[in-house]
Amino acid sequence: MFGCVAAGRLVQTDVQQVAEDKFVFLLPDCDQIHHVVVFLTGTIPFPEGMGGSVYFSYPDGAGGASWQLLGFLANDKPSAIFKIARQTLNSASQHPFGLMNHARGPSVSQIGISVEPLIQLLQQTPVTSAAVSTLDSFTEVRKLPEAATAKSKLLEILIWTSMRAYFKELAWHI
Repeated sequence: MFGCVAAGRLVQTDVQQVAEDKFVFLLPDCDQIHHVVVFLTGTIPFPEGMGGSVYFSYPDGAGGASWQLLGFLANDKPSAIFKIARQTLNSASQHPFGLMNHARGPSVSQIGISVEPLIQLLQQTPVTSAAVSTLDSFTEVRKLPEAATAKSKLLEILIWTSMRAYFKELAWHI
């Protein structure tokens, strides 16, 4: 039903259902996450009049979680890109994931999706530091190391081909 991409990483569709209306993605190495895309996969739409609040959680020093409301998804808004800013929140009980603490390592953050009525979603206010990103998608998503390696190989092939053509031309004139 849901998918998630942290910039520079592969797509995740391994969402864990932790309650009837709550889902969680685990994101390892959270210190390297600055942008996250959350989307509906298209296999199962939300029920009529429903949507999903999207939350982000960094681990806190005590082994708990500080949840931030990022925004929401709906059938007519099936994806969103969020800029993530680490921020400690004191009032963990303000949202559906308030006291939930799921098993995770010390540097694993979480994306939580809570299925709720659209009317309720439209009245919620996301944290200002976690606003929807305004960067274009090319600036936003870091290149994967494999892409950089592929570019290097392509450049190497182009240089080699050019050099071979040059020496062939040079040999023709001798």
